[in-house]
Amino acid sequence: MSGKKKERFAKLHLAAEAGNVEDVRSLIKQGKRIDRQTELNINDLTHIDVSEMAYNDTALHLAARHGHEAVVRVLLENGADVSVLNHKRKKAMHVAGEAGHARIAVMLAVAKAAPHLFHASSKKKSKKVKALSLSDIRLVDESALEPMLCAPFAKITSLDLSHNGLAALPLALAQLQSLSSLSLKSNLLTHLRGVSEFPALVDLDVSENLIQWLPLELASMAGTLKTLSLKHNHLAAVPNPHRSAILSSSKAKHSLRYVSALARDEQVRWDRVKVVIVGDANVGKTTLVKCLRELPTNENISTNGIDICELTLQSAAAAASGDDEEDMRGDGSYSFAVWDFGGQD
Repeated sequence: MSGKKKERFAKLHLAAEAGNVEDVRSLIKQGKRIDRQTELNINDLTHIDVSEMAYNDTALHLAARHGHEAVVRVLLENGADVSVLNHKRKKAMHVAGEAGHARIAVMLAVAKAAPHLFHASSKKKSKKVKALSLSDIRLVDESALEPMLCAPFAKITSLDLSHNGLAALPLALAQLQSLSSLSLKSNLLTHLRGVSEFPALVDLDVSENLIQWLPLELASMAGTLKTLSLKHNHLAAVPNPHRSAILSSSKAKHSLRYVSALARDEQVRWDRVKVVIVGDANVGKTTLVKCLRELPTNENISTNGIDICELTLQSAAAAASGDDEEDMRGDGSYSFAVWDFGGQD
């Protein structure tokens, strides 16, 4: 160990970096400051690129960076602060993730949400955790999630696993029976196989992945799943709407027809548009919308802010042919999202 490093690092820092559990315990008993941060030695500036140096690290940062899980646990048991930022404004959780130690990163997130699990004298007593963020910790293996599969998280309702490297749904989380909101945005998912193992899901965000097809098991979630975000994926096939109950509504059929045509490189048409109505106050904008919707216009009400409504119009060709929405061939109904803005001064 160089003299310069000794000046920047206290004994507790050196023991934590080396993974020496017994020395860490001994130094804590001696009263060493557990959250003391490493310092930048001015003499180093002429020898080292400061941008490449790590300083303002706590012992927890150092143990996390080097993958010393036992040392991390000892530090947490003795009240180490998981929220301290180093000179790069990184918490120990993200330092662990960047170094490839996702399990330690999860442990640190758990300690932040439920510190009493590690530190008996924590002011935060046993309390059910409702939400947890494990975003951007380079998580690639669901086995790293094991530290959060404990009692305080049994009733968790919201979990953020965005910006990681998961290639499949983490089915280990299926035991979280109250989980209603799950974000897996910006991972490496190629499919949603096993999604029905999460029966309480209301919101599922799997945007910015590599998903190519949707499983028919989505049909079993028709009664609960309200939002499924699939933006920026690689969909090449979609379930047949006649076989999948969750996608059997007439509105869904239009979207499926559009996506399927795109997948086949066919010329497509879009039968849903947004109409924005703006103008001076008291000129009849709202009355116009009412007329289009075939609503009574005898009451003069001005719009305050923005009023958004749905408007569906049938094409002349479809009206003449008598086609209904169930058998539309692409020239039937057109849906408009009408945005009626209040008068502009």
